[in-house]
Amino acid sequence: MITVHHLNNSRSQRILWLLEELNASYEIESYSRDKVTNLAPESLKKIHPLGKSPVISEDGKTSGIVVYLKKDERLAEYIKIKDKYFEQSNETGLSKEEKVNYKKFNREYEDYKNLYNIRNHQNITEIRDVISKYGENAKIYLGSDFMYAVEKAKYREVADQIYQVHLLYSQRTDVVIADKNIFMYMKNKAIHINTKSFLTFHPIFKPSPYKMIFKKESLRNDFNQGLAQLKANGRYQKILSRLPPSN
Repeated sequence: MITVHHLNNSRSQRILWLLEELNASYEIESYSRDKVTNLAPESLKKIHPLGKSPVISEDGKTSGIVVYLKKDERLAEYIKIKDKYFEQSNETGLSKEEKVNYKKFNREYEDYKNLYNIRNHQNITEIRDVISKYGENAKIYLGSDFMYAVEKAKYREVADQIYQVHLLYSQRTDVVIADKNIFMYMKNKAIHINTKSFLTFHPIFKPSPYKMIFKKESLRNDFNQGLAQLKANGRYQKILSRLPPSN
């Protein structure tokens, strides 16, 4: 049974309409705002650290939170201008005057980006505090704590993981959330971009163990036999040695 944690005068009304349209079975857990402050009650914060609504859960476990992301308009405008300079430089080149203007603009851009990064560093600290406090309550992979984390930043998802590498090394984004080993593999496959810059890794989740599942017992046995051979001849350890440190 789906449970909708509904706060009065909130966007969770949309979820109720959706569930009705889907003809889905659900129940409502209602919460009322404070009549003076108009804030959510403390009881809702037990479900979501910020007291946000709507929250959807199944069998009492949080499974989804609607997050409304904030955007730094000034940084976005800087990036648009920088892109225009970049495109013009590649297509027609910059005049002497335009090069002078670009240098001046780039100093302003770097100053603001540094300020933006300082604020983000504080956000990362706050995110870690929340994760350490509420982590044991997150019952699903990348659950409510992750939703809280991305609410603190300009966030979007991309399916192409090599594109993540390009975004980071072209300074189009400041942070990439990814599996470290997969990111390093994609980094080595990236072309037409310099990927030699130093990276800083921030582990924000506890390691998640993975298990192989096979449809056929014969496939499982073949895999186990091949893995045993790799370990016996030393190739397994050589593969591990090429991976980045876990910390």
